[in-house]
Amino acid sequence: MTRKYSLVIEGDGAGYSGYVPGLPTILVTGNSIDDLTARAKEAVRLYWETLHTDRSTASTVREIARREPAVARVALALRARQAGFRKSASTRTESAAASWPAS
Repeated sequence: MTRKYSLVIEGDGAGYSGYVPGLPTILVTGNSIDDLTARAKEAVRLYWETLHTDRSTASTVREIARREPAVARVALALRARQAGFRKSASTRTESAAASWPAS
């Protein structure tokens, strides 16, 4: 199964930081945008791998879909920025896809 996530990128030539609004625990840094994107993809893969392997045998993972209004997405981005992300003159949002085994 493949799912796409947005990766919000901030930084300049000196370094980049990024976060995945759909998975608030994913925070990454990199020397280039390509490096940052590769690290984010790996972090998302590890997130889902850990979720499926570390849960108890009595639990079930069910994926649900919910469409968020644009205002909610902006609020998530603002909360993440307030949590300590470095502000930069250039901010980009890119889409990163990650695959994980279906449960």
